Amino acid sequence: MTALFSFSLVVFFAAVLAFEIMMLVHVIKNKNISSDRRLLWILGMLFIHPVVAIAYFFTDYKNGA
Repeated sequence: MTALFSFSLVVFFAAVLAFEIMMLVHVIKNKNISSDRRLLWILGMLFIHPVVAIAYFFTDYKNGA
């Protein structure tokens, strides 16, 4: 692998991790969702990572929940 490709992978995965952390913090602070639903979002983000973070972004985060 070239150094540029390796650097690109590191930047990509850092961006994905930052997005996941941002969504996780928003779920924890979001008072407009029930505690059961919050727990499901948190567990999903911890175990299924980017898929659940993207789903949360399009369902609750963007809708102003």
